[in-house]
Amino acid sequence: MQHIVLLTVLMALRTVTATIGEAAHYVPALQDILDKEFLQAGDHADIVTEEDDINILVTIVFRTEFEKENKSKLEKEFHSLLKSIFRHLERETVLNIFVVTDLTSLETCKRSVVSVLSLMVTEQIVLGREMVMIQKLKFRFIDMMEVVDKNDENINEMKKYFGHSETEGQEVKHMVDKEGREYEVKFYNKYNHNLFYLSPYISDILPAEKVIQLDLDLVFRVSIHELWELFDQFSNSTIVATAPDLSPHYYHETASYRAANPGSRLGLPPHQGLNVGVALLHLGHMREDKAWQYWREVEGVRTLALKYEYRSNLAAQDWLSLLRWGEPEMVMLLDCTWNKQINNLFNPNIDVLEGEDDVMFTGCRKDAKIVHNNHAAMII
Repeated sequence: MQHIVLLTVLMALRTVTATIGEAAHYVPALQDILDKEFLQAGDHADIVTEEDDINILVTIVFRTEFEKENKSKLEKEFHSLLKSIFRHLERETVLNIFVVTDLTSLETCKRSVVSVLSLMVTEQIVLGREMVMIQKLKFRFIDMMEVVDKNDENINEMKKYFGHSETEGQEVKHMVDKEGREYEVKFYNKYNHNLFYLSPYISDILPAEKVIQLDLDLVFRVSIHELWELFDQFSNSTIVATAPDLSPHYYHETASYRAANPGSRLGLPPHQGLNVGVALLHLGHMREDKAWQYWREVEGVRTLALKYEYRSNLAAQDWLSLLRWGEPEMVMLLDCTWNKQINNLFNPNIDVLEGEDDVMFTGCRKDAKIVHNNHAAMII
């Protein structure tokens, strides 16, 4: 099947490029992606990177046959993400892109990657622009279950507190704003899936030193080099850097803690939760830091959740938010411009929530460096 898809794509591209003889430059690179197997744990030789390389981590998992058959949204997002990264590159750079997927999604995932790259190359040729050097993109595929199997007990403990719905589906929460008005929040409960719990454990399978973890629904407006250079600001104790969550989700979920601790500003700026759509992960520090190892295991997860009387449904993002409250030296807060979320989602009356504090909930009052088209919003 994969060879039929490749042949169809390449025949179309060869038709466009036959007169300029470009096919030879990208056909082997596309075939190499389709021939890839999962990266094996401890396979250091395969991921030797140069000093100027940038490592990127994305997750592409099709949880149902329906998602496989209707993968156009994912491909559109991935296409937009890669185009925006290339558009703003400051210099020629090798991008090592690690794709986390699972066995049932692998072939569909590889075909989607090839489809996106083929479209990018075709666009460049048709528009008469410089060829996208896909040889500078090195794709490697990571089996999600390699991570899950090693950390099954820890992940299940996280799910008790941060993905507490037993099945996927729409959940309705009834809330009351500051003026006593009732309203409903409806959202799709998907965070009981293992793929949303991988980031605390990814260093177990990916032996790179540093990596940028990205959601697919992002658009870069600056060079990714600027983001990568923020690793230079890490101290020896910094493990993760990510930006604030711009919705009032964590304000609502920490209500009981504030009630039991009068005067606490937990859940309010600058102590709101995090959004991990963009995250700098120092994998070397993850492997070395004993405190990090403790907090990601069963006892540490339980201790954090009970300390903050916290039970919600945003998976490892919730866990990392709690970790920052308890161990702030481990998590560096990025400026909101590095993850400007377009959809605040929850509260239609958030402008009257906490006076001037609502500025960090209702939006980021600066030009975005990275736009996050979350919850089906779309700004390119």
